[in-house]
Amino acid sequence: ALATRPAGTDALTTLRDFIVTSAHQKTELDKRLSKLIAADETLASHQRARIAALRDLLAGAIAQDLGVGPDDLQPQVAAASLTAALETLERQERWPSTPAPADIADAIDPIIAFVRAGLQALPEQR
Repeated sequence: ALATRPAGTDALTTLRDFIVTSAHQKTELDKRLSKLIAADETLASHQRARIAALRDLLAGAIAQDLGVGPDDLQPQVAAASLTAALETLERQERWPSTPAPADIADAIDPIIAFVRAGLQALPEQR
């Protein structure tokens, strides 16, 4: 979704829209698989590596939006915040068993707003 986003659409909006339109498709099997992964340290380690790759991808996209390098503090902190928040939502299952897109939006929108505010609060690196 980030690679094919329309011109003028920022990474946070793209991520939000992707999550809202796809997260409700999670099946009962997906939920069982998540619990199995969480219970096994080897599988959890592999999942953490995938989350780190997602964090790097997000940092790069946010950096591009900001016109800074991917190692700049702003995109790094924003991406780390996003991935941590998404992991927390996943663990806490903050929506009904079969969530509607509106349920997902209600959970994710405050997180996106939090990250946007954080980006404004962090100073640009020089």
